[in-house]
Amino acid sequence: MVGDIHGSKGFPDSRVDVRNVAAVAALFSVDYPEPDYSPNCDIVYDRKINMKDIVAVARR
Repeated sequence: MVGDIHGSKGFPDSRVDVRNVAAVAALFSVDYPEPDYSPNCDIVYDRKINMKDIVAVARR
């Protein structure tokens, strides 16, 4: 499910909630190939974790 990064136990839980928004926001401004980059948080998949990704998760 798009935007379902992880749930309370660290695995996707079939819900998109504030935990998922927080997971993407925590990596705000991280770009590929930085070590903290996570393709799971790059919802728009432009190799940048930015407001587009946060908004995409928040809309779901």
